[in-house]
Amino acid sequence: MRIKRVLQGTALTALAAAAWMGAGTVDASAAEFPFQNVHIYSVSEDEEVTTPTMGIEVPDGCKEIMFGVASGNETKGVKIADTAWDVYDVEEDSVSIDLSKLSITKDNYVAVKSESTDPIYIKIGSSVTSQQTKYNSGTGKLEITIKKAASTEKVDNVDWEYRTAYGSWIGAPFYSKSTETVEGEKPPRKYDADKIVFTEYQPQGATLYVRAGAKLNYELEKTTKTIKDAAVKDGSKTYSLYDGGLMPGKESKVSIAKMANGPSVSADYVNGKVNIPAKTEYRVIASGGAITGDKTKDNAPIQNASKDAKSVRDLLDISSKTATSGVIEVRKAATDKKAASKWTRVAIEIPDNIVVNAGIDEKHTITATGAATEGKVAEGITITPQTKKDKSYSGTIEVKAGTYDINVKIGATGKAVVVKANGTKKISKATDVIYIGKAGNKKGKVWASGYVPVGKAE
Repeated sequence: MRIKRVLQGTALTALAAAAWMGAGTVDASAAEFPFQNVHIYSVSEDEEVTTPTMGIEVPDGCKEIMFGVASGNETKGVKIADTAWDVYDVEEDSVSIDLSKLSITKDNYVAVKSESTDPIYIKIGSSVTSQQTKYNSGTGKLEITIKKAASTEKVDNVDWEYRTAYGSWIGAPFYSKSTETVEGEKPPRKYDADKIVFTEYQPQGATLYVRAGAKLNYELEKTTKTIKDAAVKDGSKTYSLYDGGLMPGKESKVSIAKMANGPSVSADYVNGKVNIPAKTEYRVIASGGAITGDKTKDNAPIQNASKDAKSVRDLLDISSKTATSGVIEVRKAATDKKAASKWTRVAIEIPDNIVVNAGIDEKHTITATGAATEGKVAEGITITPQTKKDKSYSGTIEVKAGTYDINVKIGATGKAVVVKANGTKKISKATDVIYIGKAGNKKGKVWASGYVPVGKAE
């Protein structure tokens, strides 16, 4: 593996070269391993969170790179047994070391050296070791409270990471209030800890794992401290101490409840209405993709406090232009403690009116013969006046439907009578203008059309 950054410049080259003055010796005067060659990171070159890793650029002439995890601390000193060093034979220009086995609950001290240098000691601190993590279903926000941190970390300056049960870690800035420059963006953006990112998991629910992200120093920082070699009893052997940053924190589990199913919504296909339950919200997606809702709130879903029946025509009325079809979506509104439910979707439609034969209008008289081609008022539909013995009109009509159910009513405010497809029905007291329309059918989910007048019988 090649490390992302390499040593450049004569100054750094000189430092590296100086480390090899007296190569082959192991006495106390040997130079330290060049700390500029050591990089610690947990983000890959494609900006994905990866395991904490140490990358070491191998100086020219180096034969072995040695890495060790020390016991002890800054107060007592540290030591690594001669038998405990990991030895890497140099075959390429870099060495990669997995640091995932280091402790995340206490500070770590690791060392790097070569066959001809003194070691450098690097402190890699622990991070957040316990946090209370709660998902607020109502707001869609993750609420984190630090309960215990081995370092001085606070929730607002921690870049939190999360993963699904089988996924990789997803890193900051999903929960961070730190301000930092993002390449290509001016001015720097501020990441908001209240940013909602987990609503995508609500439909099916999920179990997530959350931790404080690592804060590792790609470029080691030299501290003002030194650390003694505990193996030397008189404490005369000391080394510089470098800051490698912080390990990722301990994981906590977060459960996101599955979104509840949508409410029951009934459609009145006969009367062209949708019954919307109380304590819900709804919106309409008209044919063509236009979404309509509360026009005073950028078409956000309309709140429906009490049970209400909405006319399909009103629902499809978009900016004074009525669409002919669409879908109404209804869901239970979110509360402070509960997410909104899934959408219940009902297809709505305003069918075209029946096209009556030319010349038929409310002033035309439908007679047994001669009117509208012997009572045929529309395609497949006939209305025949019934006569008495003296051949005068009896006040009853016989209506025959075509290939679909139709509604027939006498007068504009009359009660609709349904004539089934290919069926015949007699209607009495037909002394006013006769109106016909396509009938609604709940079982077939067929919406009723409007009415058109076809004339009077005599």
